[in-house]
Amino acid sequence: MINVFENPSIYIEKLRRIELVNINSKVEFSGKSIAVIFPTKYCNANCKFCIFRSPVKKNNEKSIRDELNEIGIEKSIEFINKSEIGYLLVSGGGEPFFKFDNLLKLIKNVNVNDIVIVTNGFWANNYSRAVQYLKKIKEVQLHGKKNITIRVSIDKWHCENLGNKHIKNLIDIFAKFNDDKQMKLKVHTISGDDTIYEILKEYKYNYAIEYKDEYSSDNYVLNKSNRRRATIKFCNEYKLEVEFAKLFKPNLEVDLKEEIISQYDVFMEDLLESQKGNFSTVTNTDGTKGLDFLINYNGNVSTWANYQISNSPNLYKHDYNDLMDKIYNDIISYSFLKEPFRNIMEIVNAVNPIAVKRAVGINIRDYFGMYLLYENKTLLYYYVMILKEYIKDNIVINIEQIPSEIKQIIKLNKEEIIDLYKESNYSIVDQYMEREFLKEEWEDLFFLISLKHFDVSKDQIKTAIRYYNENTKEKFTKYKQIVNDEDANRYRRLLERFNT
Repeated sequence: MINVFENPSIYIEKLRRIELVNINSKVEFSGKSIAVIFPTKYCNANCKFCIFRSPVKKNNEKSIRDELNEIGIEKSIEFINKSEIGYLLVSGGGEPFFKFDNLLKLIKNVNVNDIVIVTNGFWANNYSRAVQYLKKIKEVQLHGKKNITIRVSIDKWHCENLGNKHIKNLIDIFAKFNDDKQMKLKVHTISGDDTIYEILKEYKYNYAIEYKDEYSSDNYVLNKSNRRRATIKFCNEYKLEVEFAKLFKPNLEVDLKEEIISQYDVFMEDLLESQKGNFSTVTNTDGTKGLDFLINYNGNVSTWANYQISNSPNLYKHDYNDLMDKIYNDIISYSFLKEPFRNIMEIVNAVNPIAVKRAVGINIRDYFGMYLLYENKTLLYYYVMILKEYIKDNIVINIEQIPSEIKQIIKLNKEEIIDLYKESNYSIVDQYMEREFLKEEWEDLFFLISLKHFDVSKDQIKTAIRYYNENTKEKFTKYKQIVNDEDANRYRRLLERFNT
C-alpha cells in the first residue's frame, strides 16, 4: 500500500479537482445569512489588540489587496443581494468611513433590512462634519427604508489615540433625534472596560443603567449573541444600547512553548456560547440555518473560520455561482458548515495537536481553518477522515474519481490511518521546498519553528538549514542563527499569508 502521507500535496491537488459533495443548499441552509464586509484595511486608531495592525493610509497608496475598489464594491453588492442576507456588518479590517462614498453606495444598493456600520468615530470629532455624514447616511437609508446602526467602538485603546470628543458629539446628535427608530447609535465595548462610563461622568451626563441577560441577540431574525448588553437611559429619555464583547488576544507570533489558557478560554466561550458550536453558520429564530459570510478587503470570500489557502473564492476572479460552488461543494469547506467545530478539532488533534494549539493560540476566528489545516500532511488526513465519514453517510458523489490510493486508505480503521500518518516523514519543511524559494518566507518559517508552531524533527531542521544555505550561499549551522528577532516587517508578512 502506498503511504499517501509521504506525498500529500499530489493527492490534495487531485481531490481538489473532484466535485465530492453536491448539497441542496436551499434545504440545508435555507435561512437568512449574515455577511461581514471589510471595505479597507486602513485605520487611524492604532489599537494594540487589532489583528490587522491596521496602518494609516498614505496619500497616494492604492492597492486592490488592501481595500475594495469600485468594482469590488459592486461585486460585493451583487454577492450580498444574491445570498439572502438578513444582517450586514460593515467593519474592518480598517475604518469604513475612510471609504465613505463606497459606504454610501453599499448602504443604498444592498437588499438588507438590518445594516450595522462599525466605526471608531474619528469623523465625529467635528460636530458639523458628523451631522453632515449622518445626514448623507440618512438620505441613502431612506432610499430603502433600512434599519441602520452606527456602532462606535469605545474602550481604553481607542480613546488612547482618538480621544473622546467624538463620543460626546455622537451622543448629543442622536439624542436630538430620539424618535428615529430606523437609525440609531450603539456602543461596542470590551467586558470589564469602564471607558464609556468614564466619558459619561467626564461630560456630566445624568443616566441610569439597565443590564440585560447574558448572550442575548440584537436581531429578531438571526441569533447573533453577545456576552452582555446594557441600556443607558438619559434624563431626556434618550436610550443608548451598549454591547460588551470578549477580548481576544490575536497574535500571529504567539509563543506556543507557553500555555494558551486565556486564548483557549475566550475562543471556546465564543464558539459554544455566541456561535452555538459553529463559526461558519448562523441559526435563525425559526430554527433554520444560514451562513456567516466574510468578505475581505482583498475580495476573498469565505464563511467565518473557513478560509483555506488552497480554496480561495474571490470576488474579482469568480462570479456568484463559482463563489458558492467553492464554499458549498468543496468537501473541506462544506465540512466546516456541517460539523460542530469541536468535531473538526478532535479529528485534527488525533494526529497533530500542535495544529489545534496553533489555530486556537493565534486567536483569530476569521482564519481558524487556515491555521488548523495549514500543513498539507494534516490537511490530507482531514480529507481522508471526512471522506470516510461522508461516504458512509452517502454524502459523497463521484466516488469513482477518487484516487485508488486514497480509497485504500479510507477502508482502513482510524488507528491504522493514524499509524500511516505517523510513519510519514513529510513535514512543513518538505511543503515549503515544493514551492519557489523566497528568502524571507523561509526566515519566517524558522521563526515560527522556534515558537513551536510546527512539529519538526532535528533531521528535518538540518534539511531546512541545508536547503536555505544552498539558496542563499550562507553557511549557517543552527536555524536560530537565521532568525532575526528584530525584524519589524515580519508580522506584516505573516499577515499577508491569508491575503493571497
